[in-house]
Amino acid sequence: DVYDLWIEGSKIWAVGKPSLGAGKSDQVIFSDDEGMNWQVQSTGSTTDIYSGIFMLNSQNGFICGTNGKILKTENGGFNWNQVTSPTTNTLFGIKFTDQNTGWIYGADSTIYKTTNSGYSWFQQTPQGIRGDIRDAEMINSNTGWIMGNSNNIYKTTDGGNNWSHQNGQFNGIIRDMFDIKMIDENTGYICGIRTFAKTINGGINWDTLAMPFPAN
Repeated sequence: DVYDLWIEGSKIWAVGKPSLGAGKSDQVIFSDDEGMNWQVQSTGSTTDIYSGIFMLNSQNGFICGTNGKILKTENGGFNWNQVTSPTTNTLFGIKFTDQNTGWIYGADSTIYKTTNSGYSWFQQTPQGIRGDIRDAEMINSNTGWIMGNSNNIYKTTDGGNNWSHQNGQFNGIIRDMFDIKMIDENTGYICGIRTFAKTINGGINWDTLAMPFPAN
């Protein structure tokens, strides 16, 4: 199973579960010809599952997954080296806004920030949040959103030091959500279980959009 991918020109990295069969370390695969051919980039583990990848450029990047594992490459994935993680909770994703500033997020309301390219992390969990943090979208080093179970959407405008709760401000029924994409500080979309919504005012309001199939 493949859970996330990253495209950098003609290069593609994909991360997920190890394939069936004992002793395989093939959770990262790589193509340098737009997916025509693939090769395994070993993580050194045969059991970990990786669900998030973020490449800063064609050489430097991170992956994250089960047991709080965070791995970093400085040579395009030829080597993936484990970096210190602040948690053992499953991580769903990792996002960076520049070479140094990034966030990891995942199960049990986990969210941590680094300002030194992953060498150390500090917690930024919003007060009152419950459940998993399914996705995050940081459009710059100050402004971003996190989202997850039971209508949980939080926004920051100061790099995660403070988060404002955006629940209860929807036109329609919002359920568990899985993905958020922001075009800019005002316009963006969320999707989830029987849910597709849009904001044009930075998340103050989210309006449900019609889908071309029954919402059930």
